[in-house]
Amino acid sequence: MLKGEIKMSEDLIKKGQRYLVYKEYEKSIEAFTKAIEAGCKNSEIYRSRGIAYIMTSNYQKARADFDEAIRISPDNARAYYNRGLVYFKIKQYEKALKDFNAAIKLNPTYAPAYLGRARVYQVLGKQEKVEENLKTLIRIGEARLQRTLGILDEREIKEKLEELIKYGKFL
Repeated sequence: MLKGEIKMSEDLIKKGQRYLVYKEYEKSIEAFTKAIEAGCKNSEIYRSRGIAYIMTSNYQKARADFDEAIRISPDNARAYYNRGLVYFKIKQYEKALKDFNAAIKLNPTYAPAYLGRARVYQVLGKQEKVEENLKTLIRIGEARLQRTLGILDEREIKEKLEELIKYGKFL
């Protein structure tokens, strides 16, 4: 890529991300597609466009983008997680579980993958596995909150996280 093409691709990627944040998914898809056509083909562009496709319920194209993101960067835990979401949405629960497990194997503290796994187990009626994953999610959340906010009162953190779970903020 030439210097001018790199700048154009970077601008398109920024536009795509901005459109994604502001929930303008079609515009986001268009910007990411133009960046890819301009020769910028990293896993995060495909992953981001895949997220936009999920939000427009175009699960086939979303899965194809996550497949490409994983092909480019097989250690991208978030791409496995995102593809797992696609499989969950189309009710292919075993494939979703496989991808959530892959994401966790790559990044054992990647909380969204535990949540995804809990959702699959909930649909499959495996309550013990749901609780196990939610407990792990709480432990990860506690550790992050403590690191981020310097909170030392574990009881308070557990109460807040259990309240979120109770009122369905996680599921």
